[in-house]
Amino acid sequence: MTFDPVCFDFDGVLVRSRRADRSFLWSAALEADLGVPPELKASLFAQPHWQEIICGREAFRDRLSRLFAAIGRPDDVDAFIAYWLAKDLDWREDALAVARDLKRKGAKLYVATNQDRIRASHIRALPLIKELFDGVVASSDLGAAKPEAAFFERAARHFAAGAAPVLVDDDARNVRAAVQAGWSGAHFDPDLDPDATAESLRALLL
Repeated sequence: MTFDPVCFDFDGVLVRSRRADRSFLWSAALEADLGVPPELKASLFAQPHWQEIICGREAFRDRLSRLFAAIGRPDDVDAFIAYWLAKDLDWREDALAVARDLKRKGAKLYVATNQDRIRASHIRALPLIKELFDGVVASSDLGAAKPEAAFFERAARHFAAGAAPVLVDDDARNVRAAVQAGWSGAHFDPDLDPDATAESLRALLL
């Protein structure tokens, strides 16, 4: 059996990301743990800045430096980054098990994700990612983010000529955009959909 490259989204697919109310899990204790005030927390990933950051046109560290300086805490940027990277890494072992099954069968696996440069570098360096995946395709390197067509056009250059990659993503908009770009798509949102199980994902991919 041969496989086209299988591309897993990171947040929401390989790691747990959101509660049922769509709030992010990792930041729930941010105020208690680091003393980050609510108004700063609300600004960290605010648009339009975040779109510019994940497309590689603005540096997240620069924005954090401005935000923390504005509340008189310029030295807290590194502590925040370390906290964010560590806390936002709650692996979904069921999804990883499906990825391992695919790898054993000979599939090439990639992470295809909207990430700023800091977290993209962090993800690439994770031992589990290096062991299981053949590469990480990040929006900040491509200059475009899902669901933009340019993301899929540029990401396709990472694969062998003629490949028809498969995107596994928790955002249905991204799946539709992937299909429109000539990929295949599998919608998988285990954070919010109780029917999105390892068995359902395995059925889609295997």
